[in-house]
Order: sequence, then C-alpha cells, then structure tokens
Amino acid sequence: MAPAGRLLTSAAVALGLLVAGCSGDDAPSCAVTEPVAAADLPEVLRGSGEAWTGRDGLWTTVPGAEQFITDDGPPRLKHAWVTLDEDGQPTQERGDPGVGAEGLDGQGAAAASHGGYAHTDELSWWPTVVEFPASGCWSETGVVDGVEVRVVYRVP
Repeated sequence: MAPAGRLLTSAAVALGLLVAGCSGDDAPSCAVTEPVAAADLPEVLRGSGEAWTGRDGLWTTVPGAEQFITDDGPPRLKHAWVTLDEDGQPTQERGDPGVGAEGLDGQGAAAASHGGYAHTDELSWWPTVVEFPASGCWSETGVVDGVEVRVVYRVP
C-alpha cells in the first residue's frame, strides 16, 4: 500500500492531466477546425480542391499537414484568404484581411504577412504566410469589414 502522501500526489497529477485535456501519454487535445461542406461553400470556392472555412465574404483554407514548411527553421504555413463581394466573387476592394495567430498551448503569437493579391483564371486570393515560434495548437484569425473568421489547426 502506498503512503498517503504518494496517493495524494498521484491524484493531483491525474486531476491536472484531466483538467489539461490529456491523459498520461497523450498530447493535449486540439479541437481543429473542420472544413465547411462543399455544398455550403460559395460557388467560386467549390471547385478549388481546397478545404475552406469562413462566412460573410471572408474565407480561408483549412490547412493540411502538407501546407506546413518545417525543413528550414521554425514552422511556416502558406495558405489563402479570400475576400468576396456581395455577388460572391473574389475582390480586393474590401482590402486585405488583418491576420494574426495565437498559440493555444501558451506559445505566444505568430507573425503573419500577405504577399499581395494573387490571381489565377479560377480564383483570386490573399496569399498568407504565418511564421510560428513553436509547434502545437494554434488559432489564426482574419478580420475584414468587421467580419471575423477563426481557424484552429495543429502545427507540426
């Protein structure tokens, strides 16, 4: 039988792990953003082959692991933010969305920047790079014209 002090310590550790959202050997949970169903996307985004989340004319890709660059320094993410006009068409007239990212595991903030307004025959978007100081669970938020969209993802 373990001494009372050891039982109390084990119970405190177990309670701490439950409160933190993990058990023993597991990493803390990260409730990543699920993409919007294709049928619910604006028409212009449906054929892009990307996973999207957003609302009210502000949309962003939900990044997959392949979009993170980790081989030459701290992790970076390259992905798109799209601003749409009242007809559901891409526009730069609303301006670039203000984008920032915050670590949900206590890692601080990440720097985000846009590379101008990009175009293909199918779509126009704000290319965005987010540079993370550390791996973990992150929340990225974009804001334009009072519309705020948040996406949560795990950085490798």
